[in-house]
Amino acid sequence: MKVKAGNGIVDVIRLAYAAGKPVMLEGRHGVGKSQLIEQAAKELGIECIVRDLSLMEPSDLTGLPYKDPVNGRTKFSPPSFLPDSGKGLLVFEELNRAEKCMMAPCLQLLTARTLNDYHLPKGYLCICATNPSTDGYETQEMDAALLSRFIRVTVEADVKEFLKWGDSNGVHPAITRFLRNTVDIFTVPESNPRAWTWASDILHTHEKAGNGCEGLLTVTISGLVGDALGTAFVQSYLNGEEPILANAIIREYDRNQGTVQQWATMKKTDLLNASAHNVLVALQNVDVCAEVGNSESMRTNLAAFISDLPAEIGKRLMKAAKQAGALP
Repeated sequence: MKVKAGNGIVDVIRLAYAAGKPVMLEGRHGVGKSQLIEQAAKELGIECIVRDLSLMEPSDLTGLPYKDPVNGRTKFSPPSFLPDSGKGLLVFEELNRAEKCMMAPCLQLLTARTLNDYHLPKGYLCICATNPSTDGYETQEMDAALLSRFIRVTVEADVKEFLKWGDSNGVHPAITRFLRNTVDIFTVPESNPRAWTWASDILHTHEKAGNGCEGLLTVTISGLVGDALGTAFVQSYLNGEEPILANAIIREYDRNQGTVQQWATMKKTDLLNASAHNVLVALQNVDVCAEVGNSESMRTNLAAFISDLPAEIGKRLMKAAKQAGALP
């Protein structure tokens, strides 16, 4: 089931911990899976032990064999990170990106709570985090029978949930303002909660250093969130200008046309790109497309906006509008 990245995920982990049932969080990189697990542990008042399976070898998990001096039998000495008492979350990152030789012992610990001579304390819950195999990640196939042993939750990035978190965790106001005004900003692969959190860190550092180099700021933030959004954000930050929302274009373009035409004259393609992006995302909604297609005034607004855009941007938006049925 899909759940927005936010307090809903924390609540699922809290309930699973109380019930003692292992959890698998699946979601694209940067949506906040690790941060939400840590938040859940903090709210529960328990430890959080995290290991990245892609960096481990089997012996790092199973431990090394030794000969029992009493009976001469072979036993395994578990690694020091595995707890022997207390309460907490034992988290394995990149489960379905680990080598096959790592998955078997890990899954035994996740589902059976034992591994060779080791037993996971009752106060601990196993959680794993994975990337979806359908989104181009290099993943290993996991057995359906094993998957059935987890509470499986798909984590999706959500602007409103991120803004709630950002307002109380020091995310730069310019970042939250830009995200609030850019529709479905997390649909772009590079643009995710982690990337914008790091962009906020960059911006705070930039301001403390008193570095006025616009080019450096643009390159750095674009390297996190992508060229189009990175450039648009820096320009809005420096000039106090923000992209125009889709509704303001489709329904009230006469009030915004002067701004668009001015941006076009001044070659502010970053803001024009971001505004066009807002419309592109809006047109992915079938109800919006139907409403535009049935409204002469909305079709006129959309067509006028497209004609005011630079040729390359306008051509891309026109193609999308026709394919979606918003324009004939």
